[in-house]
Amino acid sequence: PLFEGEWLGEPALWANWQHRGQLIVPAVTSTVLKLCAETFLKVIETSSLWYILRRYARMYVRRFVAECRHPSEMSDLWGGRSVVESLT
Repeated sequence: PLFEGEWLGEPALWANWQHRGQLIVPAVTSTVLKLCAETFLKVIETSSLWYILRRYARMYVRRFVAECRHPSEMSDLWGGRSVVESLT
């Protein structure tokens, strides 16, 4: 489940990723933001933040792989605010 204040799909920003399954949202107020990972990468590559984001991406992927030891454990829902806070 996805709870208030959480997000999904961050692995697609930092790794070669294929989304798994479908997202079904109950009839509640939600904000959905679609971000194309390829376009995002093109934009950040020209940003002054490129080196910081590249370092974050490496740390994110390392932790993702360490915590999701088997492909069946990998999910679009992995990560979130606690992971971001621990890496920054």
